[in-house]
Amino acid sequence: MNAISDFWARGGAELRASFERTRQAQKDSHIKGGANEQALARFLRENLGANRVALSSSIIDPSGAQSDEVDVAVVNQYQPLWTCDSNQVLIAHAVDAAYQVKARLSTEELRRAIRNARSVKQLVRPGGGQGRETFIAPADKPRFVDRIPYFIFAYTTNVTGEAAIKLLREELDGVPWYEQPDGIFVLDDWAAINVGDNDGMNRLWPAELRGLTLTHTDEQSALAQMLWTHCGFVPLIVYRAHPIRLYHPFPDRPSEHW
Repeated sequence: MNAISDFWARGGAELRASFERTRQAQKDSHIKGGANEQALARFLRENLGANRVALSSSIIDPSGAQSDEVDVAVVNQYQPLWTCDSNQVLIAHAVDAAYQVKARLSTEELRRAIRNARSVKQLVRPGGGQGRETFIAPADKPRFVDRIPYFIFAYTTNVTGEAAIKLLREELDGVPWYEQPDGIFVLDDWAAINVGDNDGMNRLWPAELRGLTLTHTDEQSALAQMLWTHCGFVPLIVYRAHPIRLYHPFPDRPSEHW
């Protein structure tokens, strides 16, 4: 075991223990309902340094399209209206990543998550011109810059990883990579990430792999893989002008173009 392997082995065990403490704190909280979502939100806030994480919120894009309700959204500094951490309407440019949470992942819940994912991934975040700066492989731009990274997190499952991948490939046949979930992570069980055409910044071996692919959770826990994937897939995007300019409150007037 080298230093990097030891880093992930030790870190994964510590992450798991920390996550369990967070779950227990939410279960013991006087706040009823949504404990699973709150536990994940707090975990992401602590481990990603995110200042704002929204629960049970929807997302809109500049065209006026709106997603279904998203369980957990990691929100950046570009969200203009923030009154509380739940039941918000978020602008797409202000969402770094979306997570759908499942207490138990079944085939029906997986199908629901696919529908939810498409409602988010079909939103478009235009930048254009010189208004947006980011460092990312060109192949990743349609999935992670023009659209919102989307992940599924489950606490338990009665579906094997192999069966889930088979179902996903059937349900998503003909659907472009940029409208598919970017990763699925089951606590203490299997994990899968979507490599698309396997030509982006985060590639898997062998090079022939495409789409949603099971990863090796015996080397890295699903929880650690979730954080690694988030950090690898979610780019830092800087806007020279606030993207709220694209969400014009007066539709009868011409919108700004960058």
